[in-house]
Amino acid sequence: MERPFWQATSSLTADLAEQGASVFEAAILILLLFLKAELAEREVRSIANQI
Repeated sequence: MERPFWQATSSLTADLAEQGASVFEAAILILLLFLKAELAEREVRSIANQI
């Protein structure tokens, strides 16, 4: 399930890059938020597995 999401996200990012820089920059900020959330979720799962 994660692969198609990231593939679609990268495709969307490429499309936004073609539309203009300001839209692309906004998309990058959103992607960074998604990445931070993903990393936080993985860290929580790792800690939960250690307990």
